[in-house]
Amino acid sequence: AFETVKGAFDMGAKCYLITNGATSVQKARLKDQEFMKFISGICISESVGFNKPDVEYFDKAEEIFGVKFDSKTLIVGDSLSSDIIAVCK
Repeated sequence: AFETVKGAFDMGAKCYLITNGATSVQKARLKDQEFMKFISGICISESVGFNKPDVEYFDKAEEIFGVKFDSKTLIVGDSLSSDIIAVCK
């Protein structure tokens, strides 16, 4: 994860973290991760009231980050159906 995030950051990309789960659990997992220094924002499902891959989740993430996911957006996940399928529609 570190090399991927750092590589994208070094190329000038803004890096955001989107994740399902409980806010307290996810923040504890991420707290000491070295790649977090390259992350511009975090969207956690419990905090926004929607889960990936619901379209509403991605709409809320765009609002939080002040960005629009488009053809230049790279979303990396471990499952197409549970992580990013809504963005592909």
